[in-house]
Order: sequence, then C-alpha cells, then structure tokens
Amino acid sequence: MAVELIFFGKPQSFEVFSFNRENKFIEYNSEKRRVIDPHFFLENKDEGTIIRYRRDLINKKNYLLMYTYAQVFSGVRSGIVIGVGFSSKNEIEFSKENLYYLTTLLSSFKNNATKEHKFTEVFLSNHAIDTFKKNSNLIDFIKTKSNSNNKIDKRTQLFYLPSLEEQFNTLEKVNSNDIYITNNLSIFKNSLNQANLNQLNKKIYTVKSNSIVSYIEPQPDPVNPHKEKEVPAKTNAEKEIKTLRAINGHLEKELSDERGKNTYLERSLSKFKKLAMLAGSMAVFFMVLSVAFFFKDSWGNSKDNTKTDSENTIAGAQVAGEESDSIKTKVDSNTPLDYTNKLAVLQAKFDDLHSELTKDNLEKRIEILKEIKSLQENLGLDTDETFNLIKGLNKQLEDLNESTSNKDDSNSYQDDIIFNNAKIENTVKGYNHYLKKFPKGEHKKEAKLKIKELHEKKGSDISSDTVNIINVDENGDGDGDSEGKPYEGLETQTDDDSNGDSEGKPYEGLETQTDDDSNGNNGNN
Repeated sequence: MAVELIFFGKPQSFEVFSFNRENKFIEYNSEKRRVIDPHFFLENKDEGTIIRYRRDLINKKNYLLMYTYAQVFSGVRSGIVIGVGFSSKNEIEFSKENLYYLTTLLSSFKNNATKEHKFTEVFLSNHAIDTFKKNSNLIDFIKTKSNSNNKIDKRTQLFYLPSLEEQFNTLEKVNSNDIYITNNLSIFKNSLNQANLNQLNKKIYTVKSNSIVSYIEPQPDPVNPHKEKEVPAKTNAEKEIKTLRAINGHLEKELSDERGKNTYLERSLSKFKKLAMLAGSMAVFFMVLSVAFFFKDSWGNSKDNTKTDSENTIAGAQVAGEESDSIKTKVDSNTPLDYTNKLAVLQAKFDDLHSELTKDNLEKRIEILKEIKSLQENLGLDTDETFNLIKGLNKQLEDLNESTSNKDDSNSYQDDIIFNNAKIENTVKGYNHYLKKFPKGEHKKEAKLKIKELHEKKGSDISSDTVNIINVDENGDGDGDSEGKPYEGLETQTDDDSNGDSEGKPYEGLETQTDDDSNGNNGNN
C-alpha cells in the first residue's frame, strides 16, 4: 500500500505537506491540518520529542508522527512545533525500524528548516521539498500491515515509555484513534498541557511486562520520625497560578492559530489585488489602443476625401517614390506587442504584392521580408522559412537582371547592324525598313532625317499627283508592303483637292507645303 512522507510545523501559521512515491507534492487544507495539529506541546528544547499515532476515521488514513520543540520565525510564542511522519491507508507498524526512520527524518528536516531551534523562513514548503529529495528512499522501507477489524476507541490516550525502543512495539495492541507517546513524563505535566491533561482525568498509561497498564507514580518512603519535617504542600494560591498559566498557554495557542489564518488571508488578498490591477491595466491599454487605431483610420479617410485631383496626383508620385523607404523603416519599439503588430502589418503588405516577375516587385518583396526577419529575431521566432524566401527571391532577381541585360545587349546590337545597312544602302526603303524593325530604336531620329533629305533631293523628279508621303506607325504597326509601291509602312497621298490641301499629315520629320494660290498645284518642298 502507498506510503507518504509528512512534514509539518508552525513558523508563522500551521502548515502540512506530503509527498508520495511519484514525488507528488500536496499541501494540506485546513480540514486535513486539524487531523495533524497536536494537542500536547513542549515547553523547551530539552524536553525531547513526542510520538503520535493518529487514525483518521473519516478519510480512513493512519499517521505515525514525531515532533519536537521550535520557535516561530518572528516573535515569541509558546506551543510551537516542527515534525515529520508517515501516512498510509494501512496500519503503520509500531516497530523499531519505523521509529528509527522517524528519528532520522525529523533530524534532517529540523537541520534544514531551523537554526538553534528557530525557523529560518516564514514558510516551510521549500525546506519540505529539500528534505524529501534527500530522504525519498525511506518510502520503500516503511513497514505497514493490513487493517485490523477491532473496534476503534475514540479516546485520546497518553503513554509514558521509559524504555521507548523496547516497549514501542507493545502499542500494537492499542486501538485508540489518538495516541501520544514519550519517554519524558514531564512533558505531559508541563504548564502548556495541564488543561488537556485534566480533561483526560490525568490518566497516563505505560507498558509493563508486555501489557498496557495505568501509570502510577512511585510513592515516597514512609514517614521517618528522625527525618526533618517535610515542607507543607503548595497553597491554593500557587495551584491557581499554575492553572491560570495553563489556561494562558492554551489561549496563546489559539491566538497563534488566528494570527496564522489572518496572515494567510492577507497574503491571498494581496495576490488578488495585484491580479485585479494587472487586469485593469491591460483593459485600459487595449481600450486606448483600439481608440487610437479607430481615430487613425478615420483621420486617414477624412484626409483622403479632402484631397483635390492634383493633390492626389502629387501624393501618388510621392507614395511611389517613398514606398521603398517606408519598407526600410527600422522598428524602434521595444515591446513584444509592438513587434507583433508591426509583423502583422508587414505580412499584410507582403501578401498584397502580387507575385509578378518584375525587378521592382521582387526588390519590394525582398525588403519587406528582411524587415519581417528582423522582427522575428526580436520576438525569438524561427527565421529559417523567411531566410529561404529571401534567398529564393534574390535568385529570381539575379536571373531576371541577367536575362534583361542579355536581351538589351542583343537588341542594341541588331539595332546598330540594321541601321548601318540602311546607311550603306542610303534609300528611303532601307531607312523605312529600320524604322519598321525598331520603331523606338536608338537611331530613330537620324533615320527620319535621312528620309526627309532623300525626299528633298528627289523632290524635283516627283510629280504632285504621285508624291509618296511616309507615315510610319510609331508603334511599328504599319501595314504597307509590296513591290512597285512605297516601302512597307508608307502611305501614298495625292492632291485630289482643287485647293491643294492634303488630308493626313506627312510622317514625322517631313514638312508639306501646299500652294493656296492655285487650284491643284503643289508648292516646292
């Protein structure tokens, strides 16, 4: 059957702790503490120890306890003890081995929790844990036995055993539910125990020839006439003083208990106040935060609604120019809540960026991920995933830059080749071929100028009704083509108007002049 080690004492208020084989730590409540709290006390450190066997008939548990004298942590009070014990659902044996284990455990606990018989701390829990760790193996050696079917006597019995170790096992025969045992008779008769001893009719038992008998104090020798006259018995006044002292000791004990309860309640109230203040502070903080976000959104919407179209255009340009700078802004908050809020904002901004493969998009997403990684490090979060994302996006950016560079170099090379061929050929057809191939090429203006010069040079040979006006689609979409006609991309326009006005402008870079004074004749170019 499971055995538990018990530790108890009263450094300020009475405390009881127990430990089982699984190292489970239990602090007894007030109801269970009353089962352990002793009714007989020691007046000083020289009186020794008291052993107690307690049967808890309600919870069906048995306790074998040993305690001794101690002093409170603060102040001076009588009736203070420190003790240890064993508990089990089974009967605990009255054996020399169990008595030895009790003595060993009490010595260890007292050395840990007191100095010169005075408690070193106001609470016992830490000392109980330390002592248990040093003596936890005792649980495996405590001797128990099956419960007897004998009827339990609900009286309290006091036993004086002069030879404690030899007579201890005889108490197996006792069926009382509360037994106090000592080898120092004066303990039961001291001033602290007088009231309780009187309630028991001053009856004390002992062991004689392995039998339980009432203890009878030795009688003095018969009166010898040759001896000096004995001192008269104590007066009634002295007896009353002794009784009053016993009552005073009992009252001091009750006062000590009440003070212990008051200390416990004050400690609980203090914890409750701290929790209430913390809860109130958190509520106010979140309320202020909510109001701040509300007014921030409202102010932003109001400001956006009052902007003019020109202001919106300017603001859009500023936002486009400053967007990368805002992403790079360093986090200057030093609280976990600020880090978490900024992390959520950056994550939302990253999600809003679509994943098109452009240089600008990739650079923005990389900067956001760097800020997210920094916040994750401040919060102690795992950054491996973010680091891998940054690495992947950097690789995509490098590939894109390399691809763009190769493409630009190739286009520039072809641009130069075709334009040089046109210059060598030096014909309108050759230059129009270049403009068709590279409508926005590096030599666009020069090609248009060359076409204009060639037209001016040949202008005298071209009749007014067959003048070819070059009109190259700026977007490269010209659809002129065929042999015997102007080169692909050119449009032919004749002066069919009697006024000589042309409908459609010549190609950019050409000038057309009409003779407003004649009907159908073109002016000189």
